[in-house]
Amino acid sequence: MPKPNTYMLSDDYTHLEDKAMKSAAQFFGEEMLQWAGIHEKLKQVMPTELIHLEARALYQDFNYETTNDEIQKMQAVLYAFANKLLSATEMNEIREVIAMTKLGQMILEDGIERGLEKGIQSLIETCKEFNLSKQETMSRIIDKFSLPEEKAQSSIEKYWK
Repeated sequence: MPKPNTYMLSDDYTHLEDKAMKSAAQFFGEEMLQWAGIHEKLKQVMPTELIHLEARALYQDFNYETTNDEIQKMQAVLYAFANKLLSATEMNEIREVIAMTKLGQMILEDGIERGLEKGIQSLIETCKEFNLSKQETMSRIIDKFSLPEEKAQSSIEKYWK
């Protein structure tokens, strides 16, 4: 259960824009004043409430927590702004830029691996439904997915239920 004044994107969309703006003000106080047309020097930030904005999807197999909590807060703020303020076209442009990075390549490779695994699983289940033997199924996996025999064998052991 979240602590009071803790807002998770997956649970609370009611005042998301307001929470994101307040969180951004904590990080970008001086820059935001200039953006708003106020050119005086910032003396201090005096929040009227404490906001803890956190983005969680919880679809990953593993969640890693970094030691630098400020980075996590910034990621949550940027994620909230992207969902609220960017158009589909702008999101696609960002996706294309990310796809050209090492991280983007890693995400793509992970998606391909997951898709391949699902395809192998489906083929094994289908072969079993048609009463093919494990050996016949393994031959089909090797042929359809160009896998080595060891990988095909381990997939059969994993999905033959």
